[in-house]
Amino acid sequence: MSISAHRSCWIAFICILLAVSACSRQAVKGTSSTATATEQVTENETENASEKATSREVASGTSLSPQPAEELAKPEAVDAEVFRMAAYEGQIAVVRHALESGTPVDEADPQQRLTALHMAAYNGHTGIVKLLLENKASVDAQDHEGKTPLLHACTGPFPETVALLLKFGADVNAREATEGFTPLMMAAGLGQVETVKLLLQNDADRSLRDNDGDRAVDHARNSRHGEIVAILGP
Repeated sequence: MSISAHRSCWIAFICILLAVSACSRQAVKGTSSTATATEQVTENETENASEKATSREVASGTSLSPQPAEELAKPEAVDAEVFRMAAYEGQIAVVRHALESGTPVDEADPQQRLTALHMAAYNGHTGIVKLLLENKASVDAQDHEGKTPLLHACTGPFPETVALLLKFGADVNAREATEGFTPLMMAAGLGQVETVKLLLQNDADRSLRDNDGDRAVDHARNSRHGEIVAILGP
């Protein structure tokens, strides 16, 4: 399979996930609307009761109001699938709330083994990548094909995301399991000039070969990315 085919397959899988996630969110939305209406009625009743209690306290000179709790209750944990899709879609507020509520930062989906960091890196959401890494996300987590977040980030025009992953110690020469592609091969084959330069500055090994014996420069040449061929040499 070519490097460009790898990204196409990934996009197809994400489209399926998005469809499933949208259905789930719609169902949750319907439930939430009912819950919101119930909460509004309850809130109004509570306010009325509170006003009456306050009047009694003023009249009697005593206070029965509860003292503020020392700690606020922890927010309800966000579903792991919602967490991962928020990372993919760039919804940093949802991602932050999920982390604060205790959603495991490295929980992967059971089929593709994709973590939130894979999802955010693939779409170049640098702010979310930073947030996840600061919350101890595994920088070299592997999906079902052995791809790390860095390998995914190198498939798109996201040098800032690539730089951040490298700063947090990502393996610049990590190999995926299906064909032995490295981040440099991915970037070279997909024409990501700035990412190629960045990887080389961080000691990417241009001499490595994939399972078919091709180097990064061969992938660039096969895809007719002349500028990258010139950078990588003969």
